[in-house]
Amino acid sequence: MQTTRLARLARILPLLACPACRAPLRQGRPHILECTSCEASYPVRDGVPILLPAAMQEPGVGSADTDDPVSRHPYSPEALDIIARHSDGWVLDLGAGGKLHSADNVLQVDIFRYPMTDVVATADCLPFKDNAFSAVISQAVFEHLQYPEAAAGEIRRVLQPHGTLRIDTAFLQPEHGYPHHFYNATETGLRHWFREFDIEWSGVASYQHPKWALSWFLSVYLDRLDKRQSAIAQDASLGRVRVALEMLAAGSAGAEDAVLLEALDALPAHELRTLAAGVSVQGRNPAKLADPGVMGVGASSPASSSGSMADVRQIEVARQEIAILREQLQALHEARTIAVDRGNYLSQVAYFNVDVRLQPSLALRTRVSFALKALVRLLLPPRLWLELRARMHRWRSAKPATSPGGVPPFFSIIVAPDDAASFIETFFSLTHQSYTGWELIVIEHSGHSVTVSNVLQDFLQLDRRVRRLPSHSTDSRERLRQAQAAARGQYFINLPENATLAQRALQTIYTLLRARPGTPVVLADFERGSRHEQGLAMRCHCMPADGQVAGDPAEFAFAVHATHSTTQGTRGQEVQGAYIGEVLFGQMVHPPLLLS
Repeated sequence: MQTTRLARLARILPLLACPACRAPLRQGRPHILECTSCEASYPVRDGVPILLPAAMQEPGVGSADTDDPVSRHPYSPEALDIIARHSDGWVLDLGAGGKLHSADNVLQVDIFRYPMTDVVATADCLPFKDNAFSAVISQAVFEHLQYPEAAAGEIRRVLQPHGTLRIDTAFLQPEHGYPHHFYNATETGLRHWFREFDIEWSGVASYQHPKWALSWFLSVYLDRLDKRQSAIAQDASLGRVRVALEMLAAGSAGAEDAVLLEALDALPAHELRTLAAGVSVQGRNPAKLADPGVMGVGASSPASSSGSMADVRQIEVARQEIAILREQLQALHEARTIAVDRGNYLSQVAYFNVDVRLQPSLALRTRVSFALKALVRLLLPPRLWLELRARMHRWRSAKPATSPGGVPPFFSIIVAPDDAASFIETFFSLTHQSYTGWELIVIEHSGHSVTVSNVLQDFLQLDRRVRRLPSHSTDSRERLRQAQAAARGQYFINLPENATLAQRALQTIYTLLRARPGTPVVLADFERGSRHEQGLAMRCHCMPADGQVAGDPAEFAFAVHATHSTTQGTRGQEVQGAYIGEVLFGQMVHPPLLLS
């Protein structure tokens, strides 16, 4: 597979151009493309070049599944005809998604790296040379673009003169952001976006017939209601629904309408936006810049002042850089909090395991203090030592807690630590979670060192959400299955060595799972070939309820699995794919060598 990918990359390399300056790209260091002019460099992951504008974060890996209509998008008959007619040239599939097949002359581009993706790029900054393609097709993409007019301009640049264009986009469709949904265009709006082209035909294709919008709308509406309300709405005829709504609008709805209207109103709050008849915005106008040369007092937008997409992109880049810096600052704050807790713990209970040669900067008085504490711990019975230590120090992050009212935890976190330092890091990243409905199952096996056992004994006393699971198996998969069987949570997370969680990780995943009941698994992006890189972006994907998850749960480095495979949605089509655009998991690439 890797060889095939590299051969494909070598074939499309002559088409590629630097997103920053449009100069040609060359194969530089392994897994890197370099610009021949501005010397910018871009990563190549599994043979796929990541050619995104400056400061734009890579969204990550996309999943393709036969039951996932959001990302699959098979080619329409018209698109297949265009591909066949241009077999002697290159066809750009813009926003190809997770198609399950490819063609030799079709270059698939997407913001996610799906299995068949050739290039990761954004539509308003296409990393291709001018006139590179003889045809461009795009299906169900433009509703998801932040700058559709800029994308139309980029298509015009990379499409050869008299080249063929085919664009399909949404009009009366429910919101289906993947990851975002910006616009639903009328035919007039679509023609306006592509006004620089010679439009040969526009209109409604057979697969865009209103019956499909009606089917999609009703399916989503009925799936989001609970069983009782869904049955009421489903049994009502379309005519009856129309009459009830007309009576409500006239202010004369009667008792016979109340039951049906109540069922229609039972749509969960978090689903209202998906099918809303409209959306609104309210705000305040911020202070205006005084320098008319920058933007001008009273200017309505960056675009109206500069008149070019380049300036808009520069402003967007600045915003993204600010957002990235904020994320990095938050990550540093969380890392510092965990480091303080870890340091406090080590200073109080674990000095006798510290190799002083690895910490030559420790002052003599500090070492003596640590040694005395270690000596006291060795002399006192464990229970008395723990009681004495609890009185001397308050542990802010490790509060003994159980779920309120004896409610079982929602998450079961499973770890099998071999290294005490990373185990401590993982534990304190859990104690700082904004969502507290978790339990930590620690698999205790024969490979444990004395240090790990001592740390585990401490954590069992510090937090009652920690559980010990002895295992005599030498097979990691078997140990995971044993832990899964013992898990009390609705979902379990198998955390590998050196893993930590962002402080809002469990809260974010919990919110998604409650909004999409029946989700079997949430997978996190993980660049297996990039362990040497610091700050891996591990963002999550929620899989459909009827989707097939390839591989054994133990194979996923970061995954949230339903504990019982019988977990299903209330209706067959309720759960659809989702994307969490924030980093939730961290990987310690070089854990500190504190403990033996």
